[in-house]
Amino acid sequence: MLFIRVQSFLILLAVSAPLSVFSVEPSNISQAVAQASNDSKNQADKLIKEGLRLRDSLQLQAALKKFEEALSIARKNKNKAVEGKALNNIGNVYADLNQVQQAISYYQQGLDVAKAIKDSGLEARILSNIGLTYRDSGDSELALEYCNKALVVARRSGNHETEALALKGLGAIAIISDAGKGIEYIEQALVAVRKANGTGDDRLRQRNLEVTILMSLGGFYYGIGYGGGLTLRNVTPSKAPGKLLDRALECYQQAAVIAKETGDSLQQGKAISGVGSIYNARSEFAEAIKSYEQALEIFKKSDGLQLQVRDTLSSLAEVYANWNNKDKAISYYQQALAINQAIPTNTPVNTFVINTQQGLIQVNIANAYADTSKYEQAIKFYEQAITTLKTSLNQTASITTTNPTEQYLLQGHTLLANQGIKVSSIKLCDSYRVLGQDEASKKACKEASSQIGATPKTPPQKTSNELEEAQQSLASAQSVGNRSVEANALAKIGNAYADLGEKDKAWEYLQKAIKLAREYPLFESFVLYQAGSFQEKQQQYDLAINYYKQAAASASKRNQKLEEANIYNKIGTLYHSRKNLPEATTAFYNAIKVFESIRVDLTDKNQISIFETQAQVNSLLQQVLVAQNKYQEALEVSERGRARAFINLLTARQSQNKSNLLEILPPTLKDIQKIAKQQNATFVEYSISKNKPDIYIWVVKPTGEIEFKQVAINSNTPLKDIVVTALDSIGATRGLTVLAPENKQPQANATQKLQALHQLLIAPIAQHLPKNPNDKVIFVPQNELFLIPFPALQDNQGKYLVEKHTILTSPSIQLLQLTHERRPSSEGALVVGNPIMPSIPVRPGQPPQQLVSLPFAEKEAREIAAILNTKPLIGEEATKTKVKQLMVKARIIHLATHGLLDDFGDSVPGAIALAPSSTNLTKAQQNNDGLLTASEILNMKLNADLVVLSACQTGQGTLTGDGVIGLSRSLIAAGTKSVVVSLWSVDDASTKVLMTEFYRQMQKTPDKGAALRQAMLNTMKQYPNPEHWAAFTLIGESI
Repeated sequence: MLFIRVQSFLILLAVSAPLSVFSVEPSNISQAVAQASNDSKNQADKLIKEGLRLRDSLQLQAALKKFEEALSIARKNKNKAVEGKALNNIGNVYADLNQVQQAISYYQQGLDVAKAIKDSGLEARILSNIGLTYRDSGDSELALEYCNKALVVARRSGNHETEALALKGLGAIAIISDAGKGIEYIEQALVAVRKANGTGDDRLRQRNLEVTILMSLGGFYYGIGYGGGLTLRNVTPSKAPGKLLDRALECYQQAAVIAKETGDSLQQGKAISGVGSIYNARSEFAEAIKSYEQALEIFKKSDGLQLQVRDTLSSLAEVYANWNNKDKAISYYQQALAINQAIPTNTPVNTFVINTQQGLIQVNIANAYADTSKYEQAIKFYEQAITTLKTSLNQTASITTTNPTEQYLLQGHTLLANQGIKVSSIKLCDSYRVLGQDEASKKACKEASSQIGATPKTPPQKTSNELEEAQQSLASAQSVGNRSVEANALAKIGNAYADLGEKDKAWEYLQKAIKLAREYPLFESFVLYQAGSFQEKQQQYDLAINYYKQAAASASKRNQKLEEANIYNKIGTLYHSRKNLPEATTAFYNAIKVFESIRVDLTDKNQISIFETQAQVNSLLQQVLVAQNKYQEALEVSERGRARAFINLLTARQSQNKSNLLEILPPTLKDIQKIAKQQNATFVEYSISKNKPDIYIWVVKPTGEIEFKQVAINSNTPLKDIVVTALDSIGATRGLTVLAPENKQPQANATQKLQALHQLLIAPIAQHLPKNPNDKVIFVPQNELFLIPFPALQDNQGKYLVEKHTILTSPSIQLLQLTHERRPSSEGALVVGNPIMPSIPVRPGQPPQQLVSLPFAEKEAREIAAILNTKPLIGEEATKTKVKQLMVKARIIHLATHGLLDDFGDSVPGAIALAPSSTNLTKAQQNNDGLLTASEILNMKLNADLVVLSACQTGQGTLTGDGVIGLSRSLIAAGTKSVVVSLWSVDDASTKVLMTEFYRQMQKTPDKGAALRQAMLNTMKQYPNPEHWAAFTLIGESI
């Protein structure tokens, strides 16, 4: 995938900007100057400050006006110190405007002033600025002369800060012709600035300079180590690329720490983004994403950082594309594209760069669509990219510049624009061919050939950028005798010839690669896979499968598990398309087995994320089994892909005090039947097909009998939209912040919507459900079905499902095997109601506001506490600290307060609002005091039989292949046997009625499911709208 890396372009800019001097106080100023009018000095200083701010935001003419006003005041009052500062800053602006002679003139005047008042710091700065200006004008000889003069002055005066600045300037000059020398200067600059020992504003400025130098070094070492265009042999011949990346990582990490300390959020974000680029280069994708997300959050908090936001979004997209999560990659690229379109431009070169970036992002989006076989969308973006990039290239004819940095940007982006057009043309040709649009394919292929270059008449030979690169790689590998890389290069040459339509030559090189790779197998699986891909494109499917199988075996030998799993997935998909279902079944099972072996040693978070990759294989295997009428085996596969990370987490928690950790395998059919009998319940498990509009439904009865139904979704509306529309129809809103919930009325078509869901999900299996309403039905949803209030679904006679059945839910059948084994030993109850609410931001970046009080929650808590014979924690008593202490001792926990869906930076979304422990509100807000987050709960050790979250949306969270990641998952993982949570923002008054009735029913029966059902039926009489009684769901054990 083509991805634009602008880091190498920005390295030069990071070390070459002219140096301002506003905050530098001269060490030697004559007594006469020191006695000048303080008022006028302050006025001039203020103007310089304003000018610096304007210059930083690229408002150069406005900045120039402020500096000129400051100069006038300084000269009028004969304040030489301020006059020198103003002259230097005016010179900086003219340098920015590429008006070299005027810049030099003002620098020279400032230099004369600095010498007259013996301000060595100012003198060294201006000398460095003159050097950098000559460098930008192409006069490297004068540039070196002035920067060396600056270094002499700085060292003579013992000013380590200006010494660092001079060395940094020398590095910026040397880097063009001698990268090694340039880096050496900048490393010396880092040593020098760390010797500076100023205080107050001086120290802050020195620390900011240290950050700038570290960022420059990080960029250089990354560029060299990752192959950013600098020659490793000429720069650091003794260091391997890995060591260079280590040094880059060290520089970025140090820069991030210092920038955070100094409050420089821009540099902090850039440094953290740099850390992400290192992790991405090392294929440590989870860490890369974490870093980029941190950087993105920082950039979004500040105005005017659209470029940084765009680049970080593109970086996130690249990582997800590399990690084979193309949907997320496309989402981030789309966001980057939207931001790029809104970025203002102020120079012709800047306009060209922004437009080129637009086209390159479009190429990347198209590639991601093509990689997921969404060829129509891919074609749309390839065509947009070609138009954008051609238009951008046409602009270059009218651009003239003598500024080396602009020339560098112009040259680099011209190369990238041409590369983007070539890639798009070739891919467009392939995409049309796949869709069978022959005429469009021929036209695109012709365009691709013209972009690749004219074909010589004799001998007939084509070339491409990919071919040239592969040939260079081959030559390099052969020159150093690296046979493994040679095999890899031969395969890439074969691929390049295949893309160019030279099939015979392509296969010739691929056969050479195979022969060599068998002897030197480092890249054997890659080579064999490419051979299989080539044969598949030639429609030689038996040969293709043979090479794919060899590739999988090779990957297995080298413990390349992810590659092995993906290859088996490819084999299964190809067999499936060829209608060879038994072989497809074997291949998909192999893929799942390998994926499961990868997940064993991962953290809970990464087990969840990797399953998203496996989910497609799991779904395809179910389709293949259903097509063979192997419905019960398909149920095993469905359950095998449910809440596996959750189950592994619970297993580890429940066995952590034992000598040997329990190993829990996916359930067999007998295991599933045993659990149904153990629970004395009927299970209804849903599975949503990934690439077909179908829902698979299994009914497992306590007797062990299993029924299966395949239901087609006969609608052009996505299933998620059907669910959300049904929720909206009953007024089941989502998204509580700090405002009191509105008193919404159900829509006129609520019954129709609920009946439509019933028709889709319940009617096909209604005959297999128990007739006794006291018999339990445990629904095992998937994805968006977790959002459904099953009790509120209505049949054609208008009867709610809760009137017919006692309803529970679970993320998987096997999960109940683990919760059933729990034997809570705690006694007593903890009841919390309407705490003094904490303050949270309504939206990111806005000031915190206190959550609204819940008076009915207080009444609810008092009534329930009376039923349970305990004292409730109300108002200021219900602090987070106290509640946490009591939770670990209670058998029943009831929390009547606000629930939040937000992610508070702990990877698990959701929180419960409690009273802040700190009386200092500012401190409380900074530390999220008063919010008991899902991540905190996950790390607790609870021994509760029942936790009721009588709050808004506590049953929601992040929908994944592992279930809902949120509060309910955290509570069960922490040791709770059963939880009652809500699916939407619940009404305070009706919830009080429902919950009080629930506990009254609990006094009559130990069956929590039966108690909740009866509470719903009774509440329904007072509040007929399901919004008021259907939000709560019981997860886990009923008894």
